[in-house]
Amino acid sequence: MAYEYGFQVNTHAIGDSANRSMLHIYSKYLRGANDKRWRIEHSQFVDPTDFALFGQYHIIPSVQPTHATSDMYWAKERLGEKRIKSAYAYKDLLKQNDWLPLGTDFPVEKIDPLLTFYAAVARKDLNG
Repeated sequence: MAYEYGFQVNTHAIGDSANRSMLHIYSKYLRGANDKRWRIEHSQFVDPTDFALFGQYHIIPSVQPTHATSDMYWAKERLGEKRIKSAYAYKDLLKQNDWLPLGTDFPVEKIDPLLTFYAAVARKDLNG
């Protein structure tokens, strides 16, 4: 129904499995190039085999870079050595549609957009 009426759909999917599920659900409706601007929030954890689906169906991956800095103290332990290597892969996501929206995820993270950009570029928090 959302597709037929031209609605923009935005889902919240945390984790590689949740992102994969949403990509496959979206792909049932988005047949190739489209201008629907359907988006998946929290595309920080995506299996590398799924990156191309964002570009193939013009699905927008949206990320919150400060999660990389607040998660860095526990992410490797919880995700494991293999999965952490493809986490926070902003450059790979950027390649899919040539742009990548960033957000603060306030109130979970601080609202300051400069911290968001700093986390995206430097991959560090204010403690270094």
